[in-house]
Amino acid sequence: MHKKTKTIFISRQLSSDSVFLDSFNPAKFNVIGKSLIEFKPILFKEVPSSDWLFFYSKNGVKYFFEQIAKPNALPQLATIGTSTAQYLEEHYPFQVSFIGTGDPQSTATQFLKQAKGLDITFVQAMQSKQSVQLLLGKQINSKSLIVYKNSPIKDIKNPDADILVFTSPMNAEIYFQHFPYVETLEIVAIGKSTAKTLKKLGIRNYLIADAPNEEALAKKVLELT
Repeated sequence: MHKKTKTIFISRQLSSDSVFLDSFNPAKFNVIGKSLIEFKPILFKEVPSSDWLFFYSKNGVKYFFEQIAKPNALPQLATIGTSTAQYLEEHYPFQVSFIGTGDPQSTATQFLKQAKGLDITFVQAMQSKQSVQLLLGKQINSKSLIVYKNSPIKDIKNPDADILVFTSPMNAEIYFQHFPYVETLEIVAIGKSTAKTLKKLGIRNYLIADAPNEEALAKKVLELT
């Protein structure tokens, strides 16, 4: 039987005003937004002394500031991309001094112009791939501050989707640990790191969003329809 609507699964909880959700006509598309990961804070005693704090994600921002008693003594702030910077500035009274492109390689190249030889604390998850700090290597003095951990959610149900949209490498890994890859599936990755994970899983048929945000993800999905 021919489906009247296409089902899109995106590995992210979508708000009611989500740009991604608003991009699709509900008469033609059924959008399921659900993260396959749960997050838990990791307590830390102090923030390492450094010239910069670099945030990889919104969750890093959230779990960092929830534990900071005196945020007025912080160094300059940097984020890997625009969405993380916007989240930080909307929720906390700070300005981000450096905003990356969302792509680890180009972000590392740009950040190095300001950070070379300095002390950088990377605020991250326990399972972080540490993409930017590994790319910068010994050109900076790198420190890690673990503020949360990721773990797969329990009771994962098959969304029976036609199009899969993965917003992180870990979400992609978890999905294909539970459900087989079917060649008829159409897949979109939020960026190169997620695409790299898909490739390691033996998946070749996917598209990469032009930017790591919901608008770009939606545009890429619409190219498939």
